Amino acid sequence: MDGMKDFPADFSQPFTMSLNYIKGVLKATVVLPKTKEVEILIQRLATAWKTENLSDIQIKIKKERIKELNFGLSVFYWGAQVAIVQNLCPQLVQTVIGKSRQNDFNFLLPFGCVYPFDHVKNWGRYLLVYVLQSYSILKLIFLYLGAQCLLVTLCSQLSTEFALLREDIKNAVPMPNRDKRTDEDMKVDYSMTIEAMVKKHQELIKLAHMLNDIFNRMVFIDLCFFAMIICFFAILLALSHDAVNKFTYTVSVFALLTLVYLFCYYCEMLKQESGGIAEAAYENPWYNGGTHYQKTIRFIIMRAQRPCYVTSLNYVPITLNTFTKVVSTTWSYFSLMMTMYGDT
Repeated sequence: MDGMKDFPADFSQPFTMSLNYIKGVLKATVVLPKTKEVEILIQRLATAWKTENLSDIQIKIKKERIKELNFGLSVFYWGAQVAIVQNLCPQLVQTVIGKSRQNDFNFLLPFGCVYPFDHVKNWGRYLLVYVLQSYSILKLIFLYLGAQCLLVTLCSQLSTEFALLREDIKNAVPMPNRDKRTDEDMKVDYSMTIEAMVKKHQELIKLAHMLNDIFNRMVFIDLCFFAMIICFFAILLALSHDAVNKFTYTVSVFALLTLVYLFCYYCEMLKQESGGIAEAAYENPWYNGGTHYQKTIRFIIMRAQRPCYVTSLNYVPITLNTFTKVVSTTWSYFSLMMTMYGDT
């Protein structure tokens, strides 16, 4: 325990910030060149967004999914804002209070850095450096949050489209072969025919592949850093004796865990909804249709048995199991670090 008390906590915070900085730079490197592809994906998803011929069940699905997404993003956004304020403001408040009580109180900055000049010589330099540090970390964090929120939103919208398509396929009216269709059969709205649904299914699969192509490298970077960053925040929380710092690190840990969970949850939802197309096709009364209709249903089932995923480097599918693995890995790192420094 004596070794733990001597643990260099001042090292953990700069190291955590450095990891966040490196992670942000790497993510920008792989995401920014894909800006045009992201724009095309959003436009095609907007074109595919179903707004007509919605059943009551489909309207309910859309409302529930949008409400769920807004709630999740709001929790994450405001949690992140609280974490930002808690990381940037206490040092300034402590400095103002400390200086008002004693002139020799040291100036405190959000992050420990080395500058080629005396950055705490006077209030002017101190405030200038404080603003510079705050601006830099805010720019990095908002870039970080923006990419994650975009991925979560696109996964949510795409999975919603798959869910709406499931209802359409399940309730599609079986049609006879073309040579046996009556005038009544020909009056059916094309958008409600199985042929239109197959085209819609193909388009959604293409959009899911585009989504994965754009973000799979970013996902790999996230997974490489999530466990380490959360681990170091947890170490700071465990070894801190200051109530303000404990609250700051607690909020930071929960904000990161919320982000990981949202990210994995919506990737899991994309997998479930895209794979659920097969079940919806099987529930359709396909046996009442012609041979062409039955073959079409069979091909839909065969294709939907390969769900759409967001992957890490086109290799590891991201699901809720990924969240479990991240938490498990974080706990392993945390236990190892605490044991190592507890024995020193």
